Amino acid sequence: MVLINNKFELREFLLNKLHLFSRSNNFLKAFLIHLNLSPITEIDISNLTNYEKCTIESLINKEVDLHNELVRLFGQAAIVDGTPRPWVMDIWGLLSIKIYVDNLKDLELTEKFKIWISSFLP
Repeated sequence: MVLINNKFELREFLLNKLHLFSRSNNFLKAFLIHLNLSPITEIDISNLTNYEKCTIESLINKEVDLHNELVRLFGQAAIVDGTPRPWVMDIWGLLSIKIYVDNLKDLELTEKFKIWISSFLP
């Protein structure tokens, strides 16, 4: 059992747990970077899927141009041979993409996003 005496110790305890869990979770790591709660400022995205690249880059790199990657992502089917794609249940990743698209104020991407997400979310 961990002895916690005050809210500052609780904050440090929880932050340490988050950092520990983020070692194996790139999205959590990106979210901590986005919130300025991580000493790490970059994530290697070279071996990630297009969806993972979009979610992570939309959180940590506001200047990156993801237009082509998003168009490709929005063209993918949510369910293939009766099996949902992994991102169908990833509400936080989908939210990061939604916020990124909204901030771009690109009507074409906004419309493609609406059509894409309505194919698997009611």
